[in-house]
This record gives sequence, structure tokens and C-alpha cells, in this order.
Amino acid sequence: MRHRGDPIADDSRFLLATNSFRLAACGLFAPLVARGRIALRDERPTRAVLRRYLRQRRIVDLPICRPWQFRNLGATAMFETHPDARDHMTRLGHEERARMDYAGISDEGFARFRLAL
Repeated sequence: MRHRGDPIADDSRFLLATNSFRLAACGLFAPLVARGRIALRDERPTRAVLRRYLRQRRIVDLPICRPWQFRNLGATAMFETHPDARDHMTRLGHEERARMDYAGISDEGFARFRLAL
């Protein structure tokens, strides 16, 4: 695993920002929050916090970055999604488009894609 291109060491530290559902030790997030201390406890729903933030800012200008990616494993995965997704593939970067192939429509009417892992 890497962060910003550098390997993550066993003693690396990160701040996990999450909502109260996940912080309540539900599901797969339990090991991540079990020993950690809470940096900020706020009982307001995440949706309300985001709504207030967006109303105050009006314009949100976030840098475009690739937060994560699959390592080349030499395997592929098939997934199904909305049929119109094919029309939006041009919005992907060249590298992302090169790793994904349209594989037709499923019997249920979903678009099928093959993703190189």
C-alpha cells in the first residue's frame, strides 16, 4: 500500500475522517477505530455539516488527483453498471480508459465492463 507514491510503513499514522455510523465500530471499519482516539466528536449529521459548508463556500474548487488505484495484478474484473456509463468513458483519463473495456449489455440490461487489475 502507498500514500502519494511512497510505501506506507507499519508505524505510519493517518487521521481517519468518517461518519458516526462507521465510527460506531460497524462492519469492516471496526479494526480501524477500535484503538484510535477521536480527534473531533460532533453529533451533527454529516449531511448537515456538508450542506452548511457548501452554503458558506458557494464555490468548491478541489484539486483533481488520483486518490487511489489498483496495482497491476495481471487479472481482470467484470462489473455491471448503468447502460449510459459507456457515453461517459471519454471523461476518464487515457490511462483509466486503457484499463477498461466495454463488454456489452447483460441480460438484465446493464452495461458490462472489464477492468484490468
